[in-house]
Amino acid sequence: MATGDITRTEMLAAGVLQQYLTDAAATLYTVPAGQRTVHMELDFCNIGSVELALVVYVVPNGEVAANNFVLIYSGLTYNAIQPSELRQYTFDRFLPAGTLIQGFSSTTGVVTFGGSVVLEEV
Repeated sequence: MATGDITRTEMLAAGVLQQYLTDAAATLYTVPAGQRTVHMELDFCNIGSVELALVVYVVPNGEVAANNFVLIYSGLTYNAIQPSELRQYTFDRFLPAGTLIQGFSSTTGVVTFGGSVVLEEV
């Protein structure tokens, strides 16, 4: 690929249709070397029977997940993700190589994650 080339790719590994969030921040996606994001689509679904919290961070290379890096916050007392609810988020944002998308829910194995990203070669 040449500088400026644009590609769309799934955030999960080939053949993986969904990933379950855990109850501690874990990496969902890492922006590859030599590229940056232009556009992201993040999908979350609560497959459980109770409302849950959902937190997603955009963590710069070399940093750790912290409140100042929160991208999405849905707490139990504010905007909780309801049972059987699918949430889709779209962001147009430049994120450099090495940036991590990390997330967690209030219960392990009940919120699924999937998504895609548009990358630009830099």
